[in-house]
Amino acid sequence: MLFRSNMIKQELMNGRSVYLTGPGGNGKTHLVKKLLFNIPGKSIVLSPTGIVASDYGLKGSTWQKLFLPNIIFQHKPFEYLLDHPDDFKQLVIQYLKKYWETKPAFLVMEECSMIRGIDCRYISECLKILFDDDRIFGGIPMLICGDPAQLEPVDENDKLADLYFTDETISQIRKHGLVIKMEHPRRLLKSGMSNVEAVHQFNILQNMRNSIVTDDFFNIVN
Repeated sequence: MLFRSNMIKQELMNGRSVYLTGPGGNGKTHLVKKLLFNIPGKSIVLSPTGIVASDYGLKGSTWQKLFLPNIIFQHKPFEYLLDHPDDFKQLVIQYLKKYWETKPAFLVMEECSMIRGIDCRYISECLKILFDDDRIFGGIPMLICGDPAQLEPVDENDKLADLYFTDETISQIRKHGLVIKMEHPRRLLKSGMSNVEAVHQFNILQNMRNSIVTDDFFNIVN
């Protein structure tokens, strides 16, 4: 855990983004909290729900709260705004600047598989405008966290899928940034299982999460 934490910290502090993946119970949230505490400067966790945001206290927020105040909905849907840059820039500066007076040292996007690709693109475009930086996410290092079994960000041929579920902003980080995979049955081991049984059940759960049901599953059920 410490080795991974130091690797991610070094990447983020050097301005590079990281993709952190793995199923629940592997310590992703614990690792993110350590990074929030240990990396100097402003940092924010963007999440799809308030429940996820609450894991991070004052550092956590739904992405909608910081990027989609109700006033913007009174104009045009952001799908429209993305294709009309002049209108988009005016609204972002008018309604979002107050939330982003200081450029963060890094941002965390939690449960990225629950955030549509077009939402990621929208967030990225907002940050480009807010900080006058044409790089993805306005040049802010991103820690993208999630469970790929919930929703694959790219298909098996590594091509972009439906725009509403994936976007080049995430695909670029996954392809060119540091990718950390956390795949260890920590939660099962804490329950008192032996290493062998924990790994066995973990593999069954992994298969189920990827829509693969084996004979081992039915043996446990029976």
